[in-house]
Amino acid sequence: MSLAENQLAAWHFTVALALGYCAPEAEQRYRDELPTMSLADRTFSATGFKQAINEALEASDAWTAHVRNRIDKALKARSLPTVEAMRAELERKKAKILKRGRILDEEEFSLVSDLLARPRSTLPPTRREKFSKLLLKYEKRPLA
Repeated sequence: MSLAENQLAAWHFTVALALGYCAPEAEQRYRDELPTMSLADRTFSATGFKQAINEALEASDAWTAHVRNRIDKALKARSLPTVEAMRAELERKKAKILKRGRILDEEEFSLVSDLLARPRSTLPPTRREKFSKLLLKYEKRPLA
């Protein structure tokens, strides 16, 4: 994601709240904890937000128009990218991975593994096969 750390958190909490997955005070509790978090904890947290956002974007094709409009309205009110804008970025990221022919890091690994694990995926069989091969190649890489 090309969002800054604070925007990742804001996007995640905005969507989760709109879907009823978290309490209204959850984001504030997270922000209250930020000053006491180590750099490693903040990095881990940002990675978790990226994964959660990717999962939400993959699931968003099942949302009704009413739900998507409600979420987009909440995102726009906070000057955050809409679901469609984020889905477009996700598609560009997938295309880059395929074009490059390898997965670079744990974030991309998570994106691809989540994509392949989705039972209702609309991924064409040829792309599914390519992503599967890249995933296996990444899993077999020598660890540094």
